[in-house]
Amino acid sequence: MDMLKQYTKFIIISLIFGAILTCLIGVFFAYTNVSDTMMGTLVFVGVGLSIFIGSTMLNRKIKKKGYLYGAIFGVTHLLLIYTFSAIAFSGFFINTTVLIYIIMSVMTGAIGGIIGVNI
Repeated sequence: MDMLKQYTKFIIISLIFGAILTCLIGVFFAYTNVSDTMMGTLVFVGVGLSIFIGSTMLNRKIKKKGYLYGAIFGVTHLLLIYTFSAIAFSGFFINTTVLIYIIMSVMTGAIGGIIGVNI
């Protein structure tokens, strides 16, 4: 049960951090002349960074199997974002972008977990 509390706590922290990053990215695009084609890339980086930070923080507490718990953290984080956005906007669908996000989430979470265990 303690593991579930830790996951919940750090998922919430990671989602808040991701929301802040997304808002900053939006402000950046609103007040600069940067091409809109870069928006997807920056959002991708923001999501990856929020997963990495959340996974690192979680695994600093857990101190074991960082790659596994980090990968699970990444998938959980992405599933929450995907579910919320699917309900709010466009419905559920699978395409190459979603698959890339899944792979990125697993890898970023696992790397963050490995680093978190070893800090």
